[in-house]
Amino acid sequence: MDPLEIPETAERASWYGVVSHPHVRFDGILFDIGATSCDQVEQDYRDLIEQRLADTGGMSPVEITGGYDVGDTDVSIEATFRLVDPVDLTDLRASLLIYENDVFYCCGYGGVDTWPVVTRRIHDEEIVLQNVDDEVVVSADIPIDPEWDPDMLHVVAYLQNTATKEVIQGLYVEPSPAGVDDLIGRAGALRIDRARPTPFRQATEIAFTIPGISRSSTCRAAGAPRSSRGPWTPASTSVAGTEPRPRARPREAGSTSPASRRAREAPPASCFFSNRPQIEE
Repeated sequence: MDPLEIPETAERASWYGVVSHPHVRFDGILFDIGATSCDQVEQDYRDLIEQRLADTGGMSPVEITGGYDVGDTDVSIEATFRLVDPVDLTDLRASLLIYENDVFYCCGYGGVDTWPVVTRRIHDEEIVLQNVDDEVVVSADIPIDPEWDPDMLHVVAYLQNTATKEVIQGLYVEPSPAGVDDLIGRAGALRIDRARPTPFRQATEIAFTIPGISRSSTCRAAGAPRSSRGPWTPASTSVAGTEPRPRARPREAGSTSPASRRAREAPPASCFFSNRPQIEE
């Protein structure tokens, strides 16, 4: 019996037919079972990741945005799933998953006692996306177990076809920034630093400070080229003439950038945040 197992992960294991470990799934449909050496499985996993990227063109027809807030008693999560390309998607299930890092349990194989990415809860909802720009908001308030460390909690949102098990899109959800009401009464004032344009990039870095929050932003200049787009084919169907959006590319070993963050097209003169807000106590 896995001491860190919960009903949701037990149900997933049964659904995927897991009978031995390790059993690793890539976008729900490609998998690798067993292991010989770390070097070998690393290469096996990388080959499957590259195969999945080649099969889809690294693209997805669905956009996910969202945020979450860790309160005193609950984790409040909200994610929006939007269809951005004309493809036929059926049997859709949207999931909000909370996981915790640095969970202590002694002991595993080799005396391991600290465990990363331990799934704590999964909230599922069946949704329908039929037409371009259709969107569905999925939200959940999940009670915090006393054994959890709130500072170590993270959230992932993903969309899956329950018939084929294909994961269509995923997002590492960033914490929601503090609202305006939360900033009232904090010392300090809004400050925008001098822009730092560079002739070698089609973006301008702007650092700014709101009382209580510091962020840097990258603004795309009007007329700057957008990201390239290519074909995307679901695991079970092919739709001609679609122009899907980029899907998440797996992070390299040792990278600190979220694995499921997806590059998004930015309209002219729009801005996107380049790092997580730092709250100043």
